[in-house]
Amino acid sequence: TCVELERVAQSFINQHFVQLVRHDEFLQLSVDEVCALLSSDHIQVCIHSFIHSFIHSFIYKILVILSL
Repeated sequence: TCVELERVAQSFINQHFVQLVRHDEFLQLSVDEVCALLSSDHIQVCIHSFIHSFIHSFIYKILVILSL
């Protein structure tokens, strides 16, 4: 079912967050999508500074888009 697929996808994202955010496609997410991901208590990261780096890259991307 769609609910089960969504649950499995979210679990995969949580378990592989560090690897996934290294792809440029992740920077194409909306602000709401990024906030939803980062607000999860289930994201598995070894170093919190990695999340800060991702947020910095995401904000930079937004600023570049807004300056166009």
